Amino acid sequence: MSTKHWKGAAMPDAGDDLLASWRDYTDTAGLVVPAQSIASARSTLTRAVDNGANVTVNNPAYFDVGGVLYRADGSKGAGGAWVLKPANEVEYDVQRYGNGQSGGWTGTVKSGASSGMCATKLIARPYDRMMMATAVAWGLAKSGSVDLALTGKNGELSLGRFSSGTQDCVTVTMLTFVRAGEQPSVSLSVRGGSPSGGTLTLSGDTKLNYFSVLAFPVSMAD
Repeated sequence: MSTKHWKGAAMPDAGDDLLASWRDYTDTAGLVVPAQSIASARSTLTRAVDNGANVTVNNPAYFDVGGVLYRADGSKGAGGAWVLKPANEVEYDVQRYGNGQSGGWTGTVKSGASSGMCATKLIARPYDRMMMATAVAWGLAKSGSVDLALTGKNGELSLGRFSSGTQDCVTVTMLTFVRAGEQPSVSLSVRGGSPSGGTLTLSGDTKLNYFSVLAFPVSMAD
């Protein structure tokens, strides 16, 4: 069984035991196994491995659970259960900003300058992605003009302005493309607006200041 089909299935060579070869071929053919639940898929996987199946990153097992395709690469979670990951899984990262105190953060930022709050912790992947970032913050612009800012690669900016002299909840969103192998780069900050920046107080309540990022696999066209 030294010959492999281009799809990964092990093919019998001349002189191989054909009955034994069927098992090797089926184990490496990448077939999708129907399962009624995740628990059922895990039980099936346990029986297969106990009977000699080799489930690895290079030879994963696939399960159809209620119409959703899951992939198992032989890894287990902290509790010892098989890890099943949905195909085309959406990645996410959620962060909250604040000190838990009523006073919060107060600072002055000049026009075009920024005071960083947080940045995404998503990592590079070997495929193109579309990333959607959303930020919400509560603040009081005591003077001048101050924006809530999402900054992407190459200086991409999405801004939402705090109303001067008024307690305000500002929401900002951004869509950005991340190429295969590229480290995602989206950060949240307070940014001084035109013409001369301003002074802002942010709430210290982490329920009022948060930053979330979703990353979706997209077509690889070039």
